[in-house]
Amino acid sequence: MPEVLDKIGLDESMLTELINGGDFPRPVRIGSRAVRWSENEVDAWIAARLAERDPAAAPHPR
Repeated sequence: MPEVLDKIGLDESMLTELINGGDFPRPVRIGSRAVRWSENEVDAWIAARLAERDPAAAPHPR
């Protein structure tokens, strides 16, 4: 989780709100007390936020 929080620039409570609201990719449980996120899904989430901010800068589909 620390890496995800650092990458997205939010705190744990905000991340939890986003996940619970369906607005952020859910983590994958990899053990009884461990979770991980797909880097591709997190990067896609960031790209979508950037596209919302500046639609002209969004990558164009091929």
